[in-house]
Amino acid sequence: MNATTIEELACDVLCGIDGRTTLDVVRGETSQVANGIQMVIRIIRWDIDEATEVQSIRDVVEQTLIAVPAGADEARLRAYFEGIVLGLRRLDADAAEMIYPVDLFPTRAFEDPACTTAEQFAARIPVPEETLSADGLDDLTGTAPIAENLELERAIAEDPTKLDAHLVYADWLTERGDPRGELIACWAPDAPPDAKYRGGQVFAAHKRYFVANLMASDILAEVVRLDWETGWIKAAAFDLSNDLAQRTENADTFVATAVRGVFALPSSKFLQALTLGHFAHEGSSEFDRLYREMRPRRSLRTLFIGATEREQTEVSWTSAGDIARVAELFPDLHDLKLRIGSMNFDGARFPQLRRLVIESGGTSKESVRAIAAHASPHLEYLELWLGSSQYNGDSTVDDLASLFGGEKVPALRSLGLRNCEYTDAIAGALAMSPLLPRIRELDLSKGLLSAEGVATIVRHRDRFAHLAKLDVSESYLDDDSLAALRAIVPNLVAEDMRDPDDDPDDRYVSLGE
Repeated sequence: MNATTIEELACDVLCGIDGRTTLDVVRGETSQVANGIQMVIRIIRWDIDEATEVQSIRDVVEQTLIAVPAGADEARLRAYFEGIVLGLRRLDADAAEMIYPVDLFPTRAFEDPACTTAEQFAARIPVPEETLSADGLDDLTGTAPIAENLELERAIAEDPTKLDAHLVYADWLTERGDPRGELIACWAPDAPPDAKYRGGQVFAAHKRYFVANLMASDILAEVVRLDWETGWIKAAAFDLSNDLAQRTENADTFVATAVRGVFALPSSKFLQALTLGHFAHEGSSEFDRLYREMRPRRSLRTLFIGATEREQTEVSWTSAGDIARVAELFPDLHDLKLRIGSMNFDGARFPQLRRLVIESGGTSKESVRAIAAHASPHLEYLELWLGSSQYNGDSTVDDLASLFGGEKVPALRSLGLRNCEYTDAIAGALAMSPLLPRIRELDLSKGLLSAEGVATIVRHRDRFAHLAKLDVSESYLDDDSLAALRAIVPNLVAEDMRDPDDDPDDRYVSLGE
């Protein structure tokens, strides 16, 4: 089974899936991943004007999903896709209004060898329920490790990317009858396609042992996305769309319970990447609520808190809470990104951090000072959105003094001080700082950089001339100012510039709310 074969078959069968006048289902990109064949599916809902019979798009829902699970019986694939078309056409109008792409693909039906016809697959497509329940998401019955070697696990946790450590553990587990041993070997990054296929069969046969109830439904897989590698959950992402949030009994409890279930699951003990998106149906997302459900993971290298889109919530409505608690949970983070309205960075220590990005409409002066004073010996990339004074962005250039001293960040080479009301003052402070000579890429975009700040850079051109790149996009600069900057730094990025003739009192940073 490969992505090309599946794509050809899906194109042949699913071409007739848009069997309704008010609903279209469009198939997008197809790719092969460890746990099956992944597709991008888009549902387009239409409104029809009864008087003119003119159609207009009401909404579009796009989801990336596992369309065919690893280990699926190829002999049943045509019946499976024909069942999808048949199932969609059987839905009544109310169910069609609630259907999501993931609802249309009954992948769990492959676990039943008796399911062989299009009609049987169609019967597995569930009528959307009014609510999603958190019941059982943290029930770990049947997941206790059959065999466990803490010494070998410590070797993996120190560097979860080292394949040899995983394969040594795989042999040890297999010798003791633990099916995870075979799964590790089959789902290794360099395993051949037939091994990955066998891994899918092992996973299906021992699904409860590997993942409890966290893949009990296809719709749940949209809220909790788990990516597997070498027999373990490599990455987890939690996100609840506004539409799905309306179908939950209690949105934040639903996601918090799922987080608790994943972190308690033995399969997640070497988690390397975590993404926390939107999870509140109404009001703000308070991420402290989720931290309480987590367990420490020294293996975690990448964390994104606040992975939300504008249509889900405003950035200013989210709080990352106590970042010191995040540091306690994940002390060996290499990459931390926050897209939030507020946070408390005091006391947070990330000694292994390589990359830090904070996108905010208003970063408080307390947090700016804490970030500037954070000892980060390995930090190479820092991007800080300082924000608007109307949204708690009350810092000044003086709050960055510890950063500009350079001693805290000896490895820093890329610096972004974006979305700032005092960018002109930053240009002046940087020109005189010990930090600037080490910086190779400087980003002063999305803020209020003006001709005054450019004049400062021109006066100190020798201090800025070594830059490999300077970004001043979305600033209030005219052509003369851009020409002056380009004469100093030829690789100047200046996109979506704003009108330099705007009244200074009417100027604003790119992101506030």
